[in-house]
Amino acid sequence: MSKNKSEKENTKSELVRTPAPSKDFINKQEFKDMVYENLGRQYSRDAVYWIVNEVFNCFEEILQEGKTLMIMDFFTMQPKLRKGRKYDTLKNYGGEGKTKDHYVPYFHPHKKLREVCLALPVDGEKNNREESDEDE
Repeated sequence: MSKNKSEKENTKSELVRTPAPSKDFINKQEFKDMVYENLGRQYSRDAVYWIVNEVFNCFEEILQEGKTLMIMDFFTMQPKLRKGRKYDTLKNYGGEGKTKDHYVPYFHPHKKLREVCLALPVDGEKNNREESDEDE
């Protein structure tokens, strides 16, 4: 029985800690450089720097105002209410508690972003899109 329990725990922890498709993370500065390069170096690095910063500031302002940002075919971003939950992680110490209702940023990808992710290869396969076409 302990074997099944440990297998379940491993499976659960694997689901929670699913790694990103690659270990290559892009930080904000690298993102700014990417935008600069994609614009064909038509604008100064300083101009691109301030534009990208302002885009992220606008995202923050939209969330602070409780509004929804919808970029057609790409994504929706909005504040979403998360209900408070009870927890008793401090059983041994007699502690119980409840988190308060609070808002969290919610990001929902749309068609174009989902298609990009479907095209990513999985475990050496060509891509998910070709597989789903064959199933039909």
